[in-house]
Amino acid sequence: MTLSEYLETCLGTWAKRDAPDRLRNAALGIAGEAGEIIEVVKKLLYHGKLSDECRVLAQGEIGDLFYYIIVYSHERGWLPADLAKIIGAENEGWSSIQSAVKRQAGNEDIFTLAMQLSAASGKLSSFTLNHINSGGNDDKTSVESMLRLEEVSARLSLAGALYAAIEIANRFGLNAEEIAAFNASKLKARHPNGWQVL
Repeated sequence: MTLSEYLETCLGTWAKRDAPDRLRNAALGIAGEAGEIIEVVKKLLYHGKLSDECRVLAQGEIGDLFYYIIVYSHERGWLPADLAKIIGAENEGWSSIQSAVKRQAGNEDIFTLAMQLSAASGKLSSFTLNHINSGGNDDKTSVESMLRLEEVSARLSLAGALYAAIEIANRFGLNAEEIAAFNASKLKARHPNGWQVL
């Protein structure tokens, strides 16, 4: 499965709202799911939860994060292949991205990876807030220049969140492509006719 194929599945369950609401929804989704993954790591490290139990929880939360990452990228007009390139993958296939992450993997512990995920999510939140709030500024030239610089940072942060999530998945013995496939089948089963706006 490629990121583009995964995106098509995700868009089938992506709510048909106005563009600003879709971007906000995706940004909140990334922040929320990153927090859920971090919560799983906390349960593993400090609450005595068994690693098998945490593995199951992590699979679901990481899959949900993948969903919001790919739709956020889409809402910003960024190509899935670009996200894969930033990570260092040869193509946009999940297996290629998984391999790129494994090639680059350091010996960070799972706590450090959770904090990296938190930092990437926070940077992306900051970019999204600045992007949404910049519309009413009179100095369009400086705003556009700032947004171009922040957009580069946002793409790196988005890729950083994906990278950290895959690394955390690896620590639980999970595979990114399997997580994406599981999440895609869960989405199709839960929303066979797409998502209806509430």
